[in-house]
Amino acid sequence: MSGRVAVVTGGVSCIGLGIGRQLAADGHAVALLDLDAAAAQKAAADLSAQGCSAIGYEADVADRSALEGVFSSIRDDLGP
Repeated sequence: MSGRVAVVTGGVSCIGLGIGRQLAADGHAVALLDLDAAAAQKAAADLSAQGCSAIGYEADVADRSALEGVFSSIRDDLGP
């Protein structure tokens, strides 16, 4: 593990998911953010099943106050 935490928005499909997979493979803990909470949690569970550290979060990046709460949760769950 690198000890770093990567945050990927739109992390449940296409480019975002590919980036999340690569960051996890590189040893980073990964926070996958998406509007679809269930899809974010499933994508993170798939990465975790491969031995990676990943958690999915529901997040609307257009909502700053909600996003600040998500980042606080990420720090609590995965570290700074």
